[in-house]
Formats: sequence, structure tokens, C-alpha cells
Amino acid sequence: LLSFRVVEHRVDKILLWSHEYPGRPIYSETLEVRLNGDALQEWRTAVAANPTGGILPPDNLLSYHWLSEEEPTATGPWPHSAAFIPTLGAFEIPLREAPSMSANLYLQALAW
Repeated sequence: LLSFRVVEHRVDKILLWSHEYPGRPIYSETLEVRLNGDALQEWRTAVAANPTGGILPPDNLLSYHWLSEEEPTATGPWPHSAAFIPTLGAFEIPLREAPSMSANLYLQALAW
């Protein structure tokens, strides 16, 4: 689980002093990510057989869902697949839409 919380802080500067107002959350979401182990093994085998081939990972390698989404959906509990960006070597996940902000999250899977 990955939780994201963005808080807006406001400070008014008045002549000789400043007044800081309490923070106000403008974005708060929790993301659950699943790595498909079978698809990962198949991809590793394909890459090992052809190391210079530039073989992209399968679409179902990294799935995710936002906990604020209703479950289940027509596509199951993991309705989204992260897009692999070859130039970055990372998976791209767009943050849920919010009127206050938009961004993309990039995840890179590495051995530990």
C-alpha cells in the first residue's frame, strides 16, 4: 500500500508579523499495487533468451487499484495495468483525478 497526502499551508504576512493557518489536505489517496509473479517469470525467461531484443514486459505485469474506488469492477479487483515506459525503465501510474492537482507516479522494479 502506498498512501499519498498533499497538504496546503497558507501564511499571511502582515506588516510586522506573520500568521500561519492550519494545513488543509487537498489530496489524500491510497494505492494498492500487485506484481504478477507468473508474468514476471515469463518476461525474465524471454529476456534471458534474447538479451538484446528489447522485449517489453507484458501488460498485466503490474496492476493497481485505488482504495477509494468501488469494488468489484467489471474487470475485477485490479482494474488498472501500469504502463511500462522503456526510456525510463519504469512503470507509470497516473494519480487519481482531483481538482487540486494532477501527477504521475513512476515505479521502477529492481532486485533487492
